[in-house]
Amino acid sequence: HRKRLSSRFGRWNSNDRLVGGYRLSGVIVIAFAVAGAILGTVFGILQSTDMLNTSDVLPDSYTSVIYDADDNEVDKLHGEENREYVKLSAITTNMQNAVIAIEDQRFYEHNGIDIRGIMRAMAENIKTMSFSQGASTLTQQVLKNEVLDNEKSISRKIKEQYLAVSLENALKKQLGSKDAAKKYILELYLNTIPLHHGLRGVEAASQYYFGKHASELTLAEAASIAGITKTPSLYAPDMNEEESRKRQLTVLQKMLDLGMITQAEHDEAAAEDIYAHLVCKETAEEESNAKHNWFVEAAVQQIKADLMEKKNMTAAQASNMIYSGGLQIHTTMDASMQETAEAAMKNDNM
Repeated sequence: HRKRLSSRFGRWNSNDRLVGGYRLSGVIVIAFAVAGAILGTVFGILQSTDMLNTSDVLPDSYTSVIYDADDNEVDKLHGEENREYVKLSAITTNMQNAVIAIEDQRFYEHNGIDIRGIMRAMAENIKTMSFSQGASTLTQQVLKNEVLDNEKSISRKIKEQYLAVSLENALKKQLGSKDAAKKYILELYLNTIPLHHGLRGVEAASQYYFGKHASELTLAEAASIAGITKTPSLYAPDMNEEESRKRQLTVLQKMLDLGMITQAEHDEAAAEDIYAHLVCKETAEEESNAKHNWFVEAAVQQIKADLMEKKNMTAAQASNMIYSGGLQIHTTMDASMQETAEAAMKNDNM
């Protein structure tokens, strides 16, 4: 038999086993060296990552609201970010479930990073060679929105995942339970997500797109807002109705698949024409045609002067406080008299 092997495949040598063993050993050594280099890189990134306080993930820019003498809201002031922070209890369950369904369906199960999601994303990226799948959890997205930059790199992703686990553990200790920590993270997410036009969070978006509070959204409206996050400039309901509609239906189907809504609720929401009662186009046109009324402009200038004088703020600090500090500004304005006065000023016959 050994002779047959020799004639068909070449000369057989008893040292072949040793040669093969050396080759296998070499492969193992190289594998361990590569793994060691990777682990060393990861540990180096983690050591250079600053730890977070739970307060670090809080947004620092909020819209200020102006009220008249009767405590009616008459105007809002904001800088680049238009955000009105609301508690989770003031956001519909459908809105909460919609973002979980489309962004992080195992949100209440994982510890900050979704291992199953990461493995699925890796497989999909290798299959398509597109590397478009990221598997970011809601916790990771909060960190990306409020703490980290938008750099696309392995280093930033490792930091993000490490901080996500650390944040969830810290909140669990601080709030007393995993459930409480998860609800707080969901609240942060719903108040920080970018939803186009400078809108940050679902309350500002609800008022901008549909003229209502986040507590009043229908299932169809909630699904539409949840769908914006993937590509805001494409999926915002006032930007591309066809694409927005497709994305909304994807969110609704995902909610149905996960048992968050019934078939009847899905069908009713899918049939609702949310685009027929969008208020954002009217709002945008009004804002482009007119600035704040004269009373509000004067009030802003007076508040700015007071902050500089009484709080020793610079002009820039005072402006930042007014437009990003989430102030509730109560004025002496009589809305009816102000409207009459402004109408009279515009009347050329007077």
